[in-house]
Amino acid sequence: MIDNINNLSDEQKSQYLNTDDDTSYYIKQYMSNEDLDWNSEDIEKITDSARHIGRQFKNEFMRPRPYQLADELGMNMKYFKTDTSESPSYPSNHALQARVVAQYYASIYPEHRSQLMQAAELSGQGRVDAGIHYPSDKMAGYQLADKAMKYFKYEILEDAPVNATGSAVSTDVPIVRKKKKYEPAQLFDLLKKHYK
Repeated sequence: MIDNINNLSDEQKSQYLNTDDDTSYYIKQYMSNEDLDWNSEDIEKITDSARHIGRQFKNEFMRPRPYQLADELGMNMKYFKTDTSESPSYPSNHALQARVVAQYYASIYPEHRSQLMQAAELSGQGRVDAGIHYPSDKMAGYQLADKAMKYFKYEILEDAPVNATGSAVSTDVPIVRKKKKYEPAQLFDLLKKHYK
């Protein structure tokens, strides 16, 4: 990974930068170039739903980012700094979100499936190239996206908030949950103990 990051082309760097805040950047670009209809609100709803799925698994596995691990092991690793990498590494939410959006539009435009998947790949691979994900994070994001699509309802609807029992509730007040701060220190201690 370290050698790859040090030898990125300008194109690879721009692919990462273009998808850092917009996981569907290249999907939208492709659909616009092909004059295919797409809706930014639908894409936002899809990515938001996928983000929650990915976050559930991130919180379960709590895998440190490659640069965090390299730092703890005293390795010099170049990486792109971004606010979008302040959560655990596994699985890649960028890969998951882009793949779900690509799958959704591939269901509408099946003759464009291959190109939509390639556009999603630019988002997932960009994170690996940037040094903020392992290749296995990207692959796990894709697998999770493919499995999630089995349960995807293709009519985009507004989600209703859910109470503690799992029942949908109606409220005018948004439900806001506090984010837990990501602290991989315990894992680092374990790795240091076994790393020679």
